[in-house]
Amino acid sequence: MEYRNLRIGEHQLARDLFESYYDRDVYCTEPRYFDWLHHGSPQHLDCATAEEFTVLAAVDGDRLAGCINYVPTEVYLDGKRHPAVVTTESLARPDSGGVYGLLARRLVGRFDYCFVMGATAFLRDLYVQHLGGHYCHDMRRLILVGDVDALRRIVALAPGSAAIDLGWFRSKAEATAELATGKRWVQVETASELRDDYWQAMLASGRPCCGRTPAWIDWRYFRHPHIDYAVITTEASQSAGIAVVRREALALEPECHAVRLLEFLPTPGQEHALAGAVARFAKDTGCALLDFFCAHDEVLHQLPPAFVRPEDHRAHDIPYLLQPPEWRERRSINLLSIRNRRKRRVLPELGGGQIYLTKGDGAQDIFLNRGYRSAHLRSQEQPSQRRA
Repeated sequence: MEYRNLRIGEHQLARDLFESYYDRDVYCTEPRYFDWLHHGSPQHLDCATAEEFTVLAAVDGDRLAGCINYVPTEVYLDGKRHPAVVTTESLARPDSGGVYGLLARRLVGRFDYCFVMGATAFLRDLYVQHLGGHYCHDMRRLILVGDVDALRRIVALAPGSAAIDLGWFRSKAEATAELATGKRWVQVETASELRDDYWQAMLASGRPCCGRTPAWIDWRYFRHPHIDYAVITTEASQSAGIAVVRREALALEPECHAVRLLEFLPTPGQEHALAGAVARFAKDTGCALLDFFCAHDEVLHQLPPAFVRPEDHRAHDIPYLLQPPEWRERRSINLLSIRNRRKRRVLPELGGGQIYLTKGDGAQDIFLNRGYRSAHLRSQEQPSQRRA
């Protein structure tokens, strides 16, 4: 067995592995997406060569016994940079023995920090019990209520749904409207227009965060092969910072929409102004709701009360999964944080609520809840190839 990064030209090995479990057209191995995610990051050369993907694989002859797909990132603590990774997908063949544990140990040992979102019980036990990881069951999710009638239709689909408290929904929609009153949003059309005021402010704060440089924003949001994101701000100067949003149609009749907030990056003192621009975007696009998943409690506390906290929106059956709306026991995205055990005396543990990390850091922001099919992307499919 050979443990190494997957090489350019071996994309089909990863595809064969994932399709052996998920059947055909798995989203995570669709060629354009795979190349972008595992060969396009600004930090790619920190952890792989130009001839490799960021996929740690157990190569067994002409097949993969297992692999952990990952994305390089940077963790900043008091302004100091630490190499880190976020895993995206992972899989091992049933007959591969303990290969997954060996892969995980190798990956964690190469970086100062490793993060896993949406972990199964097996992964939770592996990383916590054997690799010293910290487990957070819920990455906190905040919501803005938009179109009450559309949101009521979504909530009415919940199994065993009780009578809907229209008064609560209307009061929250009014709070969104009040936050948006007098506010405007301006879209940053190209990455070349991005200013780095928000990033310098983030570094100066000393707050633990994953890297959000303009180069990273460019790769993650402007260059995504299939999803259109909008980077918005309050005015052309970007003095209030930036937010990243996307509007999506839900699979319901009649059609309704949601807005996903992926990044909230204000400059000091401009938190309310940027939140108002986000609320204005939600109102202008006629969405049923807007949601935001973030692993840093301090950032969430900066958002005004119009953003509904988890303990409140859960009590009113607002679904965590939207494509299609589903209600499951797991109401949020879980998060594992693992520090390099050889450096545990100098690296602080980063538990839930202690680092700025969002759905944008991993592979959680995708089109569908289940099946992970890429058939709707077939017309855009291209062979995997090394980027120039």
